[in-house]
Amino acid sequence: MAILLWKSRAITNATSNYEKNIRYFWDGGIMSNTPLTQVVRLHREYWLKRKGFKDTVPRLNIFIVNVHPLKQDTIPHDHDGVINRNADITFSDRTEREQHALLLVSDFVDLARELIKIAKENGVKDNVINSLLERKTMNHGMAIRPRKYSDILVGQYEIGKIIRINRKNDEYTISNKIFDFSSKTIKQLRESGYNNVQDLTDVEYEGAEF
Repeated sequence: MAILLWKSRAITNATSNYEKNIRYFWDGGIMSNTPLTQVVRLHREYWLKRKGFKDTVPRLNIFIVNVHPLKQDTIPHDHDGVINRNADITFSDRTEREQHALLLVSDFVDLARELIKIAKENGVKDNVINSLLERKTMNHGMAIRPRKYSDILVGQYEIGKIIRINRKNDEYTISNKIFDFSSKTIKQLRESGYNNVQDLTDVEYEGAEF
């Protein structure tokens, strides 16, 4: 885990001088190992707010590389091996629950739109439907900006495919492998990762190993 300190500089239009700003970033390994929800949310906001897509934003395909092995065939019995496995479990990808929740929300938007369509086709007046859509959501005050039911139906996102590549466990790794920047190790990791991606010919495949 690392605390990152970044210094960014931006040129102002008025003076053309560099203005130094200090921003603090926290390594996402604990708060969000794989920021799947953040990617989907920012993708939606970009097309909704910047590009003006009100109905459905472009479909999003996601590629996840898990550099910490999910599984290990043998149980470690030495101190170094236990620490190594603990790090893998701590930093590994755990987005399957997020994936199901995101897809469920998208399905509910589809359902709500279909129900509105059916209601209109069966004579429900527009003012009745609009009155419901203008109503505030029940959870508008729980750490969420105030919103209406109609806000939920705007800018629906669609997730096309989520392809995961999981790193295969190496029984010879050590607990401090995250600090191993030797040229030999980097070359080995690049080659094994490249070879695995070459074998990933089926885009529907959800779990390859390298």
